[in-house]
Amino acid sequence: MRLFIGVDFEPAVKKSIEACQSQLTPLSLKGRWKTEDNFHLTLRFMGEFDENDLPRLYDALSGCADTISPFELHLGKIGAFDLKKGEETWAVRVLWVGVEGDMKALNELYFSVEYALESKGFPKDFRPYAPHITLGQDLKFNCDFDLIKKASECLDQNINVDCITVFHSESIEGRRVYTPIKRFDIGKMKVD
Repeated sequence: MRLFIGVDFEPAVKKSIEACQSQLTPLSLKGRWKTEDNFHLTLRFMGEFDENDLPRLYDALSGCADTISPFELHLGKIGAFDLKKGEETWAVRVLWVGVEGDMKALNELYFSVEYALESKGFPKDFRPYAPHITLGQDLKFNCDFDLIKKASECLDQNINVDCITVFHSESIEGRRVYTPIKRFDIGKMKVD
């Protein structure tokens, strides 16, 4: 099974992201757009995972979730990974929405998850953490990128981060589907 750990969103947050995305899809010539159900904020991609290791994973996440207080983020600006300008087009490997707000708490959560996983024998992820919400991949636009970035003006939702979710990622009928399989409420033991 293929797993990742992330922050799931309330329906209003997903609707806001989808509304922003719907402004952009008519501007694209090609690409793959994420569905509303799949919007999330990744904390750690686990990749292919042996089901026998789930209890160890759950034990790690349960422990670290207890040490963090709930916090709030909000939807940020649109950005891109691997943005390339053509003669009259822009190619984008990943188009995303950033997050703003209590970034100190988000980084604390990220490092807490990393430490908990490593302490239970899971390999360390050495890539730098770049929090983002993927809108689409392998996109090509026929307009200036400044117009694409302008779509972020409609992103006005706050994100309540009060749990960590383990997602199962699978391909169903040619479409990537992310299914929450276990949630961990955060902040049960945190004392300020």
